[in-house]
Amino acid sequence: WVNKLLFGGRIYTSFNFEDHAPLKCFRMPGVRKIRPGDVVCFNYPLGYDKWTEIEFKINYVYCKRVVGTPGDSIGIKDGINWNSNYAGTIGVLENQHAVRNTPDSILWRERFMMTMPFTRSHTFLNNYYFALGDNSLESNDSRYWGFIPEDFIIGIVGGRRVKNNPNQTIR
Repeated sequence: WVNKLLFGGRIYTSFNFEDHAPLKCFRMPGVRKIRPGDVVCFNYPLGYDKWTEIEFKINYVYCKRVVGTPGDSIGIKDGINWNSNYAGTIGVLENQHAVRNTPDSILWRERFMMTMPFTRSHTFLNNYYFALGDNSLESNDSRYWGFIPEDFIIGIVGGRRVKNNPNQTIR
């Protein structure tokens, strides 16, 4: 389940769902901020297949684990996620080791994305989030489509931090 009130519920200012118009909303005050390691439910950030604009479709929803939040510096080194403001493991470490141990001939795209300058280290200046799937080898996540604007976040899955348990893998 998704706790929409913990981070602050979204209130829509327009309800035009038919004309593919970008939806506008504002967020109510929440109980706490999103933290690294939280699994969030959000609207996919590319909207109506426009690569020049970030919009969301109301019913196109993903769930991923947050690695980077506003003010954090993050990176992926040897397949392992890190965050300058978080000392613990973010995600399923066993799956991240699998990325590190996969030959380049099989994993060329993931290795390329992980060695691009912005993934070595990036500091968040705006209210954008970087989220990765726990199934590192097969996840369609922020490594491919970029950052998630705060307005696109629906809520925190489970309403509490999801333990790094392989039985709770988020793709």
